[in-house]
Amino acid sequence: LQRVGDAPGVAPAAVLRHVLPAAAVVHQDDLELEIQKMFEHEVAVEIDPIGDAAMLEQWALAEEKLLDFMAENFALRRKLLWAVLKLPTYPDLGLEDVDRWVIALQEDKDAIPRQPKILVHEAELMPATYLTPKERWLIPFIERERALDRRAIVFVTHTGGGYPARLLRVLRERDIKAAYLDVKRLPTKTRDAWIEQHAQDVDVLICNPNAVRTGLNSLVVFNNTVWLEPDYDPRVYRQANGRIHRIGQRETANAYYLYIPHSAQADAKELIAAKVGASLRVDGLDIETSLAMAGASDE
Repeated sequence: LQRVGDAPGVAPAAVLRHVLPAAAVVHQDDLELEIQKMFEHEVAVEIDPIGDAAMLEQWALAEEKLLDFMAENFALRRKLLWAVLKLPTYPDLGLEDVDRWVIALQEDKDAIPRQPKILVHEAELMPATYLTPKERWLIPFIERERALDRRAIVFVTHTGGGYPARLLRVLRERDIKAAYLDVKRLPTKTRDAWIEQHAQDVDVLICNPNAVRTGLNSLVVFNNTVWLEPDYDPRVYRQANGRIHRIGQRETANAYYLYIPHSAQADAKELIAAKVGASLRVDGLDIETSLAMAGASDE
């Protein structure tokens, strides 16, 4: 099965045909193994009215430009989803050592004639020396957890530019041991070995949540997940958190979701929370739905 699993599209059929008919379902309770609790925390990071003034000004300008464009180009509303999802990222990614930060409509490759990308707005970038509100929260948090011999996985979704390298620099400059799980250099089948080799030597593992959502069992050496950026897929959120909340975890696990209050990030948080809640109900994992599926009633 290990060899078959390396061939995309083959393993599911092999499992359904040969493994499941001869398998016995064993529930967690049957194993009599205790799994530590996990707590999820929504963290509204603090804003410095003076230190963050330039960032807030550029962020507000980007929102104004996007709203103006939407009002003037109503016919393009179906193509604006990417632009709307881009808006909450400015406080985290609008930095000189990361990449250009632009709101744009992607080109329509199927259109005839082909329609080019439409630039909505390009924002000014904060200097590389600027610490974002989330970074200012993260650094003392990691230091406190390190003193307790607890480690953290930091989830970021924009890993194609310079963001992971920036985080590595920011943390290492403060004597925090950090590593980045680069999926471009590490095939899926080698990631467990890489994590086992590096996990004991770092305070922080930076990675994309999609890189660890399935198939990795060596992440229980980490006790915290910190979401610097959201993933809008509730399955990714649940599965990535589940990498540290499983058999083998010896301490209480915690998941921290960071956001800037009263902003587009707060709106994104509410959207994700609703999607995660719906995902739990579909799986029958929330209390009310579980009772209803069991036939319970108020009578």
